[in-house]
Amino acid sequence: MNRILDFYREHGISPVHQDISDFSHHCARREKLYRQLGMPTVLFRKADVLEVGTGGGYNAAALAQWGGHLSMVEPNETAQNEIVELFRERKIEEYTLYKETVEQHNGKAYDIVIAEGFLPTIENRVEVLDKLKSLVRESGILVITCQDEMGMFVERMKRLAGHMAVQKIPLYQDKVAKLVKMFEPQLKFCHGMSRPAEDWVQDQLLCEDFNCEDVLNLEKAIRSMDDKWDVLGCSSPCFFSDYSWYKDVGYDYKKSYCEQYVRKSYNLIIAGREEIDTSNIDVSAVRKSVEKIRELEIAYENLKHKEEKYIHEIICELQKLYERLKVDDKELAGFLRETMEVLTCEPDRLDLNEYPNFCKCFGRSQQYISFVKKRNY
Repeated sequence: MNRILDFYREHGISPVHQDISDFSHHCARREKLYRQLGMPTVLFRKADVLEVGTGGGYNAAALAQWGGHLSMVEPNETAQNEIVELFRERKIEEYTLYKETVEQHNGKAYDIVIAEGFLPTIENRVEVLDKLKSLVRESGILVITCQDEMGMFVERMKRLAGHMAVQKIPLYQDKVAKLVKMFEPQLKFCHGMSRPAEDWVQDQLLCEDFNCEDVLNLEKAIRSMDDKWDVLGCSSPCFFSDYSWYKDVGYDYKKSYCEQYVRKSYNLIIAGREEIDTSNIDVSAVRKSVEKIRELEIAYENLKHKEEKYIHEIICELQKLYERLKVDDKELAGFLRETMEVLTCEPDRLDLNEYPNFCKCFGRSQQYISFVKKRNY
């Protein structure tokens, strides 16, 4: 039911390591995230906090630093060992680690529940989300992550180039080594990147959950929450505007934010830039093209013997997008133009350093959203 967990276990990995050599800077990154989610760090002090899918414990270490009563649910054996080792090194002694899936967890209700990095693509998402909601006490907060194909588009094109490059390489570790050599130089252009290239390659380019049929985006996440819940904050990006009067306690945040999301989701395509004017861009048409390219890319990946017709069809769709955007979004148009060149190059002769726009662009592939469980007055 969880292809991420199956993939990690199959290869004995937990590819979510973080550079915490400067631990203060690591905590500052997490503090900024939670501030955008409406959660200043004082909120964690003495709070009962549950992090689900903890990975190696890097982000949980910051929660412990802020004084939370920390519990973790982590079913991956490799990650479990890394948590214990990291917390020993950081001299963090007060915590509880549940070596199980969240579906198996029968713990108490918590003030804050965090589920980062896995929910959008698992097959039993509805079951898991219901379980997460049941673990939050009244007035408590649930934090989850979402994805959107607009935000995943750039990475999907990098993923396609990578799969073309390693299609004749049989061994998994040899694929990883090849892709690290190809893509590691690009990661320096991703401002704030704190993951090793090997982890990024395994998680973004090779893990099969990237191709799930029904991805949980922000709009779907908001609509999945019943009347007991309201939106608290959003990050990566924080692009919801709230013009309501504070006395308007019946204001429908969920309706407003869903409407905004439809208009603003174009801004997920390329990270690192301010909101752009889309008045001359048919966002709906762009989304349809992006989703068509997604279908073709997944079909290409799933073929045992690769067929070039899929690459040709993808290039045709990219050309249509380029013609649509070359005037109003020159940065994305530059990426599209170079992507078409990358896809027509012989893999053995491909040098990505020759394509600066392809190298520098990254998408906003993951968004965070926080929900608060309403108090009964």
